[in-house]
Amino acid sequence: MLSTWLFQHPEQHYVFYDAKKLEKKWLRTGINFSFSNTFQKLTVSNRSLIQVALRSTPDVPVRNADGSFAASNEPFMPTNPIAMVLLIDNHDETYGIRGNTYAEFTPGGVVEGLKLKTELSFNYNTSNGFRFQPTYRLSQSQFSDINEGRFTKQYNKYWGWTNTLTYDRNIDEVHKFTVLLGEEIQKKDFCVSGCFALSLWTNLNRHFKIVR
Repeated sequence: MLSTWLFQHPEQHYVFYDAKKLEKKWLRTGINFSFSNTFQKLTVSNRSLIQVALRSTPDVPVRNADGSFAASNEPFMPTNPIAMVLLIDNHDETYGIRGNTYAEFTPGGVVEGLKLKTELSFNYNTSNGFRFQPTYRLSQSQFSDINEGRFTKQYNKYWGWTNTLTYDRNIDEVHKFTVLLGEEIQKKDFCVSGCFALSLWTNLNRHFKIVR
């Protein structure tokens, strides 16, 4: 059996592959893997956009008559949530691939009820995150005179190898016992790095990355 398909969303891409290479009375093998790519715009996730919108007073419009963003002049009032969505650039992109392959031996002609299975799996993914908040002035109390930018990079690696030996035995069709022996090897590795900048000389100078 062989199956392959592709699912595509405007900001998400997935590729799946699943194949059974060989299937006999004494041996079964298979392999499968998947690849994913996701891009998402987080807006102001760390400030709860919906909560800010619900706490906003209805007498403050989204924009002023001249087209600029509006905000309350009263202190401690919520910031214009629409302005924050459109002013702050906050997004990340993730790539990932995972898969596994296995082989299962059933030497029934040698030892009835004996089964040996070995399986190798892996998972690799990396992500890049970017956030930039420009200077802005919405009102006398809602403003920021300092811009800031943040870039983060992260990757994760994993692989594992599992071996199991199973023995099933029935006695007089009344009693049944199972013996299972196994071992597993795993290795995990990850790394996170990032950079942060304040008071950039212009709001247009927002595209910066980690240089090694």
